[in-house]
Amino acid sequence: MRPLLMLRLLALGAGLVLVGCGSSDGGASWPQWRGPGGLGISSAEELPVHWDSNGEGIKWSARIDGTGTSSPIAVGDRVILTSAKAVGNRVELQVHSFDLNSGESLWQTTVARRKREKMHRMNSSAGPTPVSDGHHTFAYFGSHLAALDAGGKPVWVNEIDPAYLKEARYAAGSSLILAGDLVIVLRDRERVAEELVGWITAYDKATGELVWKNQWDDSCCSYVTPLAIGGGSESEAAELFVVLAGYVVSFDPKTGEALRREDQVIAQPVASPVVEDDLICVASGAHAHRQARCWEVVEEGGKTSWKLLWEISKWVPDTSSPILLNGRLYLLTEKGILRCLDARTGKMLWQKRLERSGYRASLLAGAGKLYATGETGAVSVISLDDGQTIAVNYLPEARYVASPAVAGECLLIRSASELHCVNGTDGPSQSEAA
Repeated sequence: MRPLLMLRLLALGAGLVLVGCGSSDGGASWPQWRGPGGLGISSAEELPVHWDSNGEGIKWSARIDGTGTSSPIAVGDRVILTSAKAVGNRVELQVHSFDLNSGESLWQTTVARRKREKMHRMNSSAGPTPVSDGHHTFAYFGSHLAALDAGGKPVWVNEIDPAYLKEARYAAGSSLILAGDLVIVLRDRERVAEELVGWITAYDKATGELVWKNQWDDSCCSYVTPLAIGGGSESEAAELFVVLAGYVVSFDPKTGEALRREDQVIAQPVASPVVEDDLICVASGAHAHRQARCWEVVEEGGKTSWKLLWEISKWVPDTSSPILLNGRLYLLTEKGILRCLDARTGKMLWQKRLERSGYRASLLAGAGKLYATGETGAVSVISLDDGQTIAVNYLPEARYVASPAVAGECLLIRSASELHCVNGTDGPSQSEAA
């Protein structure tokens, strides 16, 4: 058995058994960005394959008050997401809950009001995805962090970054994760020339009080969501793995202490890292500073280190987070180049070009398939094994940059102002058949 063979995301094993279509309680758990542990992997035995923008195979669609680019999460029979609604020269920062079975709005809560920040055209004032512990929902909007109970009532709301509006360039993009009883927030600086700092913080989820903060001034412009990873035994401390411009670093989630660091060539990372067994892989970057690389986590003399296995700089995603599954790494560029690599060697196993739709949403895997969501609403369903196209489906015309979720019998896919529950049909849609 390899050292640290049991390296995995916190609570991954417990979380995945809850995910999937048609769970016995009529609901499912997809409690954070990219689902249990943040891997983008569903354990469902079946997932929808065919549907169409005319409504065929779409169980329900719900209008969202306001707009957003955050992804939906699901807990039991509830779907939760965030939005920002323009009211005059200000925005209302909102959290919404919908019934998973019907799409009915259960509640809508405004947690704060403020001016709109400067942002990238791909982002919004509601960019980070919320997280849930099954009882409370935690939502982050750059300036504010909030906790809401199951009925949508605020438990606490904190303005954690009063300088956010002044310092924002592309707006907040890193989503929340939980580490035990702590809510983890990452906020990197967005302007190179100014004397600003980036930081990662932990807040007590019960009270909203700051527990620890670690900051830096030698990196800029990371919009990556931290990855919570565990050690090879239950007694070993977990780590928060973070991709920054120029290096990757891990932190102790209990204290915020930096544990280890590895330099790399990545600028403005957005795509989240992934982990499987003793492998950690990253694939992100902007412009000429993109890089995909995988490390093997090894233990020598009681100390853990990262051993670089390989790296590449071509056909690396900008924003779409990869999938690492069964020793294979799947990468999707914004231009629709999908590649499957051997995660231990970097050898390309297959490559294909998807329909030209623009790809910003992260990949989703489940039931032997990959789901690639294009900006125009084209969703390609691809065989994980050989890369063959199983189906190409279409959502109602809109702009899609949020990543999909899996819950109950649905794929949950949102546009800026609408949420769709896709349960599929028994055969090809009318457009596919044509």
